Amino acid sequence: MTQRGKYWSGLVASWARSGLSQGEFHRRRGIPAGTFAWRKRG
Repeated sequence: MTQRGKYWSGLVASWARSGLSQGEFHRRRGIPAGTFAWRKRG
């Protein structure tokens, strides 16, 4: 897995543990909604 893949995998895992909605998580992190949703799928 690439460094970028590891970063996004870790971020998605953090979201899953956070208890936050997807929208709240990406807003707090400053991540565009479409980017987070796309990365979460892959």
